[in-house]
Amino acid sequence: MSAGPSLNYLWTNRDGKQVSLPAPTYIDYVVTSVQQLIDDENVFPNNANHTFHPSFPSTVKSIYRQLLRVFAHLYHAHFDVILHLRAEPHFNSLFAHFLAFGKEYQLLEVRDIKGEVNSPTVGVGQLWERWKERGILEG
Repeated sequence: MSAGPSLNYLWTNRDGKQVSLPAPTYIDYVVTSVQQLIDDENVFPNNANHTFHPSFPSTVKSIYRQLLRVFAHLYHAHFDVILHLRAEPHFNSLFAHFLAFGKEYQLLEVRDIKGEVNSPTVGVGQLWERWKERGILEG
């Protein structure tokens, strides 16, 4: 799945092998795997007497990273449709809140937004920078 000329996301299959998938398949896998995690009471206990598994923080970070990649793809490949539907303000608001939530709870890795260190900022990283300059997002 692509989110720009130099942003290609690979899916890690059950064998630990990274595979390139078309966006609809990648997004389906993300949504399915997130739903399975949410439904798993060992990961997300729904009883006050149960504790969270020690891997809970890393699991949530992984979920957040996968959803961030879906946002990045949507902005890159389908922004014209978002504009056509006049949904840009709503989509931008949703994404700004998603980013603020990730930053507040330390789920957001800057490299996930801006790419690797010393590489040009691309994709949603450019949007992140513009929103920071305008005060929409804090530093």
